[in-house]
Amino acid sequence: MSSGTGHTAGGAPTMPWVERAAREALGAHCEAAAAHQDTGEILKMLRERDEEADPLAAISEGQLLTIERQAKVLDLLRTVLAVVGEIRTRQDGHGLEMQALRLEMQTLETQVQRLQTRCDETYDRLVRATTRPAQSADSPKPA
Repeated sequence: MSSGTGHTAGGAPTMPWVERAAREALGAHCEAAAAHQDTGEILKMLRERDEEADPLAAISEGQLLTIERQAKVLDLLRTVLAVVGEIRTRQDGHGLEMQALRLEMQTLETQVQRLQTRCDETYDRLVRATTRPAQSADSPKPA
């Protein structure tokens, strides 16, 4: 079965959104670590009073990249959440269908048991009726 969720029959779901979100989160983490390292370098340059350095621009650029990456991760996670919600809704629907089918099966089983009982009773009556000797109209009736 594959309805765009990446789920294959008999296998675990392989949602590309989850994998992509994980890659984006890892990338965001790496960028945040690099930004932290850059901030350390910027602080070092400030301490040395380097005239050519533009520490605020470097910090701002690093933060913007991190924010963009985190926004992508959030969008992907929202997609995952929506897909999981759809899957749960479908599962709930299937659960309700199965519950209705079970109730119908129980009702049918009860009806079959009643029919079996009636068939047995009818069969017993037929057997008794065919094994009795036939009484003729002329023969005396037992008292």
